[in-house]
Amino acid sequence: MLKIINLVLLCLILCVEISSQNQIIIKRGKNKLNYFSSVGVDITPPSAPQNLLAVGGADKVDLTWVDPTSSDLAKIYVYRDETIDPITLLDSVAVGVLTYVDTPLVNGTKYFYKLKARDNSYNYSVLSDNAHATPGYEYFVTSDINYFKTNDNKYFLVKQ
Repeated sequence: MLKIINLVLLCLILCVEISSQNQIIIKRGKNKLNYFSSVGVDITPPSAPQNLLAVGGADKVDLTWVDPTSSDLAKIYVYRDETIDPITLLDSVAVGVLTYVDTPLVNGTKYFYKLKARDNSYNYSVLSDNAHATPGYEYFVTSDINYFKTNDNKYFLVKQ
């Protein structure tokens, strides 16, 4: 029983540290132990997604972006809020999916978006630059006649 207690106390006194060269160093107090374990630990985060663009439509906002070029990129996280610095996680998408449709939304409300990338080692990028859009009615021109498309797909002629 005394040997088990000594072993437990020894385990509690040991310290694990990751060096700047991504090596694991096992220490007791301030002294390194006699053995040194070196492993490749990925602690480098991917860069943030670039060129985030938000375009409002009827009850929705369409997002597009460019993925980082990290070889071990795993996911892209989408953040949205009604304030300029969104911190609420909305969803995540797989690598290579360069679009996201946020729907249903309230027409006339401005929404702000940011993205974050994650690699396979669970390193996270910083948040991307902001993009914002306000969903509303779709407006288009056909043969010199202006139309609005409503939420229920009805069209209204707009007098010129």
